[in-house]
Amino acid sequence: MSVLATGFIVLTLLSIGLFFARLYCRIALTTLIFSDPVRLEPSLLVPPEIENDPNVVIKSSAEAYFKRLGAFSLLGPVHYYISKSSTSGKSPVYDYCYFQDGGGYESTYFDRKTGLIHYRETYKTKYEGKTLPRTAELYAGPNGISETPAESLGRFHRPIAHRTWRSCDPLIVYDKKHRRFFAVDFDQRSVEKGSQLAENDPHEPIQIGYITKNSELLFIDWQPPQIEVSKEQAEKEGYLSQSEGKYFASAVGKYFFNIEDPYLLVLDKSGRIDLLNRESLTLTGTAGYLPAPQTFFASKQKVTPKDLLDYEVLPLGTKQDGYKGMCVASVNREGSAIVLAVFDANGKILKTEHSKYSRHALQGPGQETTISSSEAFYFTSPRAPFSTMLNRLFENLQPPILGLTAYFAADRFKAESGYRALFILPNSLISMLGREVGENTIARFFKALLAIAISLLLSAFLSWRVSIDANKVGLSKNAKLLWLIGTIAFGLAAYTTYRLTRPKIILVTCQNCGNLRRPDMENCHRCNSAWKIPELTAPAWRVID
Repeated sequence: MSVLATGFIVLTLLSIGLFFARLYCRIALTTLIFSDPVRLEPSLLVPPEIENDPNVVIKSSAEAYFKRLGAFSLLGPVHYYISKSSTSGKSPVYDYCYFQDGGGYESTYFDRKTGLIHYRETYKTKYEGKTLPRTAELYAGPNGISETPAESLGRFHRPIAHRTWRSCDPLIVYDKKHRRFFAVDFDQRSVEKGSQLAENDPHEPIQIGYITKNSELLFIDWQPPQIEVSKEQAEKEGYLSQSEGKYFASAVGKYFFNIEDPYLLVLDKSGRIDLLNRESLTLTGTAGYLPAPQTFFASKQKVTPKDLLDYEVLPLGTKQDGYKGMCVASVNREGSAIVLAVFDANGKILKTEHSKYSRHALQGPGQETTISSSEAFYFTSPRAPFSTMLNRLFENLQPPILGLTAYFAADRFKAESGYRALFILPNSLISMLGREVGENTIARFFKALLAIAISLLLSAFLSWRVSIDANKVGLSKNAKLLWLIGTIAFGLAAYTTYRLTRPKIILVTCQNCGNLRRPDMENCHRCNSAWKIPELTAPAWRVID
């Protein structure tokens, strides 16, 4: 038990040190990421007769880019701890405070203990010339709303909710156990139920309305086609943008972001995005899906939310016409590439663009070569090869058995877990090979062994050193075999554990074979001869008082 405990401590400390070493390399790589946005122009969401109008001087466009490159470092253990310790992490439904005029606020969250959605409103009233605080509390369940957490309200079990920014809107909730949508209206104190999904229905909603993952990483934007206007008209009606003393306004009226009426967007576990009718609380069709970004090695073209480091969905529409389509951007799990896609109101994909890198490859005046950013991220951009190779070296100091585990379980981990992993590394080179598609399984496995060749050679060398030392200190055959297997599997961690726990004995020379032997054993562990100790005869005298 002491050996196992020592081994676990050594493995943990080694993994923590390697984690921060890889984090340094990751930060160095993210500072080299391209800064140009992924841009689609025109966006194809505007009718051609408007887009091609002679008065239109700037066509509609959609773009996506990394909001903050250094934010990749925030995806580690600190980011995980903050997300779990914050109030938003405690409530799987919704936890948001809205400060009203007069200093009041309202908050809505899911109470796990009671299984009810708890609504709390704090406001101020005047009584006899004094301003007094007042609090109103409501509890909502599948069967209704009341001022007390009554049993008759029923219980939510695994709910998710639409994060609305308008307090007057009903809260749209989907409960995974009840398998239906609910509209919770605290103003009217009513709960409406949608139809229950059939048992064989494959829908598994995981987000409603505002669809995003790590919102601090990715930014997505859309601009309508623009016409030039006079300064007087701009001051009178407002203007969209200004450049070089010119004023521009939208050619299609005002498009509103997040206008989906009469629909809400619902993200499914499979990566599909569905339309939910707000009034009937039923799924009415497909709005699109999460597009698959490019990766260094060819990977699957159909991705799920757990396969992406970040994604952002921007629904578009007008107050007059309602939902018109959406823009969707995704980031691959390595954080090296973005893909931007545009879908129309019927869920048909109109256009797709992947991020590219071009600044390094100037071939001459007016000539420029572009390559995929997923490739440039590791090897092409300045100083990237050094950071990449150093990162691969740190990965090879991990135990070989953990590397092989990462290869076979490469698709089972969430993308963001690779930024806080200590033992199994989902973003390592061998994991990337494990996710590669379109190649022979055996060939891919041998490529994976080459990816951890340094780790395997180091483990073989260390196991040889353990074997030599185990013979010197007289370990049994079984103990020696276990140490050899452990060192081959766990490499540097196992060798360090062996050096810390090996017998601390000063060896002496065997008079029979001449090799070093252990003095605490009756027979020499080399030649099996006994000790030759001269007979000790007690003296015939003694000292007395």
